[in-house]
Amino acid sequence: MYITTCAYLSLFCEVVFVFGCQGQLSQQPVTSAARDVVDSAVSMVETARCLAASPQDAAAHQSYSTVSHKLSENIKTLLTAVRLVVGVIC
Repeated sequence: MYITTCAYLSLFCEVVFVFGCQGQLSQQPVTSAARDVVDSAVSMVETARCLAASPQDAAAHQSYSTVSHKLSENIKTLLTAVRLVVGVIC
C-alpha cells in the first residue's frame, strides 16, 4: 500500500487536509527540489555499485565525484527552498 493511500484512510486521519492552489504553488519549489535530491541519491547508489564492481576504474571515480557534487548541490537547493517557504509562512 502506498503512503499516500494510507494518509487518506480514516484510520490515520479523520479530516483529510488538501492544499489549495496557492498552497500547492508555494510548495512547488520544495517538492521539486526534494524530487531532485531523491533522484540524485538514487544515482549516487547506482554509481557506488559500479565503483564497487570496478574500484580501479578512473571513469567510475570521476562519475562518483560528479554525482556526489550534484547531490550536494540539490540538498543545498532543497534547504534554500524550505527556508524561503518558511520565511513566507512566518
